[in-house]
Amino acid sequence: MNPYPGLRPFRADESYLFMGREVVQSSVTTRVRISPLTLLVARSGVGKSSFLTCRVIPKLAEASQVRYRNEWGGAAANSLIDLELDSIAAVGDGREKPVLVLDQFEDVFKFPNPREPLWDKLAEIVNLPDSPVNILISMREEWLGAWGESADYLPAGFSVLIRLTPLTAQEVTRAIRRPPQIGGEITVEDELVAALLRDLKRPTAFGLGDGHVEPGLLQLVCHRLWDEASARQDKMMSVELYEKLGRADRISRDFVWNELGNAGDSASHFTSHDRVLWVGMTRHLVVAQGIKAIVDPVAMARKLRTEDLGFAGPAVAYARLPKESRAYLSRMPERRDDPPEPLVAWIADVVKKGVEVGFLKQQHGLPSYVGSQQGEELKSLFEISHDALSDIFQQFAVEFEGWIRGRWAKVAGALFGLLFVLPFFVFIILTGATFWEALARLLFFIGGLIVYFIIIWLFLLIFEFLFSLIGYPIIRKLARGIVPPPSAQGKPKSTFQEAIKHMARRLGFLPR
Repeated sequence: MNPYPGLRPFRADESYLFMGREVVQSSVTTRVRISPLTLLVARSGVGKSSFLTCRVIPKLAEASQVRYRNEWGGAAANSLIDLELDSIAAVGDGREKPVLVLDQFEDVFKFPNPREPLWDKLAEIVNLPDSPVNILISMREEWLGAWGESADYLPAGFSVLIRLTPLTAQEVTRAIRRPPQIGGEITVEDELVAALLRDLKRPTAFGLGDGHVEPGLLQLVCHRLWDEASARQDKMMSVELYEKLGRADRISRDFVWNELGNAGDSASHFTSHDRVLWVGMTRHLVVAQGIKAIVDPVAMARKLRTEDLGFAGPAVAYARLPKESRAYLSRMPERRDDPPEPLVAWIADVVKKGVEVGFLKQQHGLPSYVGSQQGEELKSLFEISHDALSDIFQQFAVEFEGWIRGRWAKVAGALFGLLFVLPFFVFIILTGATFWEALARLLFFIGGLIVYFIIIWLFLLIFEFLFSLIGYPIIRKLARGIVPPPSAQGKPKSTFQEAIKHMARRLGFLPR
């Protein structure tokens, strides 16, 4: 089994593979045991959820009952906390004071629910001389300003703050070296550790400091290295293997390209139609730099437009969606009603595939309010699993759009040459006409063609129907296949120009 989980967080049963953070674990658990409220903050990508799951919670659970919540689903946060408190009271095992861990707490601020009941509930618990439960709240530090709402309810709200800093060089080294040693099959070359430390550092805010290593990307790169090393005779994760795989940036990009670039193949979870939808969804998965959007399939359907799907969008939508759904995508969002079910179902299916491959993180369905009627459809929320992926998704969207437009240009150029240029030169050869005579006749023909297209323009609906029958199938065919990574795509050539030059050389108009 690969000891590196990749982009997904560590599971509780993988605690023995989670290395580093041992010193931090001790300070956090000690604070939680003696304080009714602890606020743990960390910047995105530092790995606080894995830290809680594999270090803090198991240690606290040795002496206390621990309840963990990391999904809020748009429900009233105070009601969800009440559910956890009721569960704790029902057990009452008589050990040390119970601990309630509230992770991903920034999601509470992303919904329009009134938060006064939440602050009342927390104040009711932590402001007592002898609180019934100690609370550990974990959130991204980018949302720390929103925590200021608690000041009137929790006087000690900021004094109980602990910041989980990025991994130190020693912690990164241990996270790389130690997991393979547990299995005993793969060894790690010393030089590889130094190379990973250098390549995986990402700049801090405003470019200050020496940067930090994001655990998610570290695990992704090491996961690939371990897979490749396990298939080699030397069983070594080495710099030579790392260079062969293209280093960290190439490995991260290949992770995305193997799924989206190969969409439609048996090895990919996505179909070629899914890929077009994913490209359209990409721009709606990030609110701003460093801020991920959290949406559900219905909300995504309300934002999505035909233009988002790119050049192949109309053709794919024509084959994949009924007329009502296509009309919905063509309307401005502010003029829409509830999205049609076929569109929502398609988005939900692509989201599920994105979760399966690790592109997205999904919160399990939660009712829009606690105490909802039995059988009510539950809302599933999702967001990009790791901030570093957003840039790669944007890059893929650009490359895919250029790729499909390039393929269409080649087909259009070939059709133009076959239907117009080739007949022109064949006419010259067969009739013996001079070039200028043929050109005059061609111009006369082009004049008639212009009139023809004016008529076509007047009958635009007929033209649209014909294009949907002829052009859309071609575009859908072109949208299939493997999208090469940027480094493999050299300078694009104009197929039409090359074809004209080649034919002119054959006929003697240009030197060979």
